[in-house]
Amino acid sequence: MAHTVRDLLDEVRAFHGELSKYYLACSATTSEVRARMFLDFMAEHELALSEAMAEYEVNGSPDLLNTWIKSPPELAWRATEDERTLRPESTVDEVLTVVLRFHERIAVFFEQVATEPVGPRVTELFEQLREYEQLEERRASRVAVEAEREM
Repeated sequence: MAHTVRDLLDEVRAFHGELSKYYLACSATTSEVRARMFLDFMAEHELALSEAMAEYEVNGSPDLLNTWIKSPPELAWRATEDERTLRPESTVDEVLTVVLRFHERIAVFFEQVATEPVGPRVTELFEQLREYEQLEERRASRVAVEAEREM
């Protein structure tokens, strides 16, 4: 089924928004203080990414946003059962593993869209988004290390 670039960005916006809610819910039940700090940070961070996507959908180039992609990949935001591994006693490392898994899912989605034969502007946008997502993975890793050092 064909979608516009705007539709795909909206899916990513929703994915980030749902991750924010998921991390907040996990934070509310965790007994590990450092894991809670990291989850709170990630919840705020995912919300900011969701808001940034929403802003791009409003302010981006209409020509680019309205470009149709014939058969784009699917980005399912719901955590699968084996991804819902966070427990109240989860450590920062366990939380980071889940966070990185979700960021990787988004990066792969961007990479797959970038390879669709729709034109250089779409390819460039999704390659830049993939690179940014990979930067976010590294940032999450640094924040997790800092959370482990706290306290």
